[in-house]
Amino acid sequence: MKRIDLHLHSYFSDGTFSPEEIFSRAKALGISGISITDHDRIEAAYEGKKLSEKYGIEYVPGTELTTMYKGGEVHILGYFYDPYADGLKEFFDEIDRVRAAGIRSMLHKLSKVGFHLTFEDVLAQSVSDYIGRPHIAKALVAKGYLSSVQEAFTDEYIGNEGKCYSPISSLSPRDAIEKILEFDGIPVIAHPGSFKPGRDITEDEIREFREFGLMGIEVLQSRHTVEQTRRFIDIATRLGLLMTGGSDCHGNYYPKVLMGTVDVPYEYLEKLRLKKLEMLEKGFGL
Repeated sequence: MKRIDLHLHSYFSDGTFSPEEIFSRAKALGISGISITDHDRIEAAYEGKKLSEKYGIEYVPGTELTTMYKGGEVHILGYFYDPYADGLKEFFDEIDRVRAAGIRSMLHKLSKVGFHLTFEDVLAQSVSDYIGRPHIAKALVAKGYLSSVQEAFTDEYIGNEGKCYSPISSLSPRDAIEKILEFDGIPVIAHPGSFKPGRDITEDEIREFREFGLMGIEVLQSRHTVEQTRRFIDIATRLGLLMTGGSDCHGNYYPKVLMGTVDVPYEYLEKLRLKKLEMLEKGFGL
């Protein structure tokens, strides 16, 4: 069976692998198609076409936008967007500005509990100019404040409900969905089974997002239980939404979440491509 992985992160956001390493590993695993969906970044899309031809692996331009919703983060995946669309760079530059402000806020909160890090300490943990919570976590370990990256992602520190957490986005799900559509992409909600501790995104909320233009649900995901997977497949089927899936591999940050650990059927990519063709026929991307 041909397999795909439509949720991968490179070192352009908070992964540890380069785009080329991702393609090389996908080739070794026999994966037929991939999407590098870096958090709030699009740089991998500019390498994707060349690497796709080199390794003989289908590539879908992707990104994962961070949004705030009802006191938690909702991530919206964007597939098949135009990396060269007018206004795209400016949109992501603004996202970077807001993210940096959120990072500085978290560093201030951490200083209140005795963990003193500078912005430069965090930036030093990244191989690009992107920084996120994993880089704060690595800096905390490098400074000897914590013994592991995982220890940072708790309620005491910078977990989603953490005392030192600050939002790193000013986008709402509606903002993200409408922007992805503006740039001729296909918006899909990421890992809806991990919205908040003990709290999934509900069917009513997915219906709300569909009104904004949401086109799909990531049903197969390393964070989902079997029960959650079944529920989201059922919701997607009843609401007429596309289904996608991926490992959410961040490289060596989370060793258990690696490429190839989630079996995603090739037909998901085929249906995404058909949706893109349908959008083109209706005037998108022109």
